[in-house]
Amino acid sequence: MEVKKQDEFEKYDQMIQTNNDSLDKLRADRRKFEESNDDLFESIHQSFQRLRYLNDENIHFGNSANRRWQSQNDEQEMSFKRRLKNSATNVLEAYDSEVKSIENENDELYRLRKGKQWD
Repeated sequence: MEVKKQDEFEKYDQMIQTNNDSLDKLRADRRKFEESNDDLFESIHQSFQRLRYLNDENIHFGNSANRRWQSQNDEQEMSFKRRLKNSATNVLEAYDSEVKSIENENDELYRLRKGKQWD
């Protein structure tokens, strides 16, 4: 293979490898995001559970206003969880879109590299 063709072949390989490295990082970042999001979701749930326990305790000791507060807290918990889920869905879709874009670019690079006469 000529030096020029070898350089061009190596250029394609380097671009493909760079894309593969980017894909690996994106996928790892996506997993980290999902784990963090799950941890946050669980933390919200546990915090509202503790609040529910305290409100139940206050209701038991005669503070009936806590029933109304508990209802508001339940609504707030559902709202937070819904917003968190929607936001996470948007972020994950962005990750997936970027992965798909890089995969398409790699497919094109493979196609171009394959179409060249290297001998």
